[in-house]
Amino acid sequence: MMKHTVLTSLVTLTLLIGCSQRSENTLTFDFPDSGVGTHHQDAGPPCEPTNLERVLTDFNNCGMCGSQCDVDRTDQCNNGFCQCGHGAACEEGSGCFEGRCQVADNTTPCDTVTDCPNETGHQECIDNPLYSQSYCVDTCEFTDQCPNGFACVVGACTRLECVPEVCDGIDNDCDGLVDENVDGSGPLSRWCLTDGDPTVEPLPPCRRGRQTCTVGGEWTMCEDEIAPAPESGILACNSRDDDCDGCVDGVLALDGTCTSETPNGFDVLYLIDVSGSMASYIAAVVDATERFSALYAGNPEFRFGIVAISGTGNTDYRAHVDLDFTDFTTFSLALATVLDSGLGGSEEPTWDAIYESATDTIAYALDTDGDGEADTMDESRTGLSWTPGSIRIMVLFGDETGQSNRNRRMLLDVTEATMCASMTHGESLTVFGRLSNRMDFDACATWHPLTTEPDVMFENLTEIIADPCL
Repeated sequence: MMKHTVLTSLVTLTLLIGCSQRSENTLTFDFPDSGVGTHHQDAGPPCEPTNLERVLTDFNNCGMCGSQCDVDRTDQCNNGFCQCGHGAACEEGSGCFEGRCQVADNTTPCDTVTDCPNETGHQECIDNPLYSQSYCVDTCEFTDQCPNGFACVVGACTRLECVPEVCDGIDNDCDGLVDENVDGSGPLSRWCLTDGDPTVEPLPPCRRGRQTCTVGGEWTMCEDEIAPAPESGILACNSRDDDCDGCVDGVLALDGTCTSETPNGFDVLYLIDVSGSMASYIAAVVDATERFSALYAGNPEFRFGIVAISGTGNTDYRAHVDLDFTDFTTFSLALATVLDSGLGGSEEPTWDAIYESATDTIAYALDTDGDGEADTMDESRTGLSWTPGSIRIMVLFGDETGQSNRNRRMLLDVTEATMCASMTHGESLTVFGRLSNRMDFDACATWHPLTTEPDVMFENLTEIIADPCL
């Protein structure tokens, strides 16, 4: 059968014959109406080779002045390279559509247009005299000329290679939306779980969280999750299954036996702001603290320690161990010196005090001038002597907002979130402060007002230790 071509004009025929080319096994056609080789984006101001920021992102001057990205094979200039989506520029015979390379449908041999599937209504059997063969081409200029599931790629209506949507900033399922849920209800989302299979709902009180795909194809942090927590410290006696293993306040053996844990004593740590602004409160703090601790003076399972926040000399901007855990009598004598030695310093790293106490990185202080007050840090000694398996009770007294000064030691500052995350032994944290600092500790602490009335604070302290921990 004689080969022939259905063309709309002699001009089009001339251009098709003159511009046809073969790359490997792919026949491509440069259609004059499709704008091949022409990018209509505003070129912007004249290119300046020294403007590095511009040549790294300018579609018309990508990497260097005059290096124009191919409008059909790329969709962006990224770091000086023409790209299609997140990958390299498309190869010859392919077009960049919705951030993905699509191979143009123009390689079906034909003798007449009746040999072509004609799925688009724009089918033509176009002759290529260089290879003595004609090929079916669904000619187009714009994607809306193609049926659903097709796009105009290098002048040819091309069936899209669609895949399920993933969070990557690309329209993977070819529905015109980017990073959306299957039902189109909103941004792509998924379940998340710190420990375990996120497709399976964990035992209560644990709960899966959700992540949402943001613009640009990035997942958010896992939100609203209640993750398992080791049942140690006060979490071993709160009548909750905090590690979500089905064994409340106990250890689940391999044979399924649930064995209750018995707390190994109580370590009570007082973190006291001793800066000058605490002058009107310190007497009440010492009174309430000593009276509360005296309730357990005859119980050998209780030990008490003191961390000072602020101080003199090099201890001003750092919290330090004033007294490691000890019995009530020794503790009572040390507590009296807090009141007798006076106050000093102006910086109160309250978040640091809690974080470093919980992570055993808090340092001790030295009295180098013999005046009875610590004035420098002993970097050779860090960490408190927490009893393994004990109930860890931390009580903070301070009139300032949550603060961190670790950047002065070339360390990352502590935030409320990192402070809370550091308490991995079921610590009980109670904060006595001013109303202005309540929000700085509400994520993981019980808050009470700091007052000059010791009776009020004593009553609040007695709420810390209660059944079932005793």
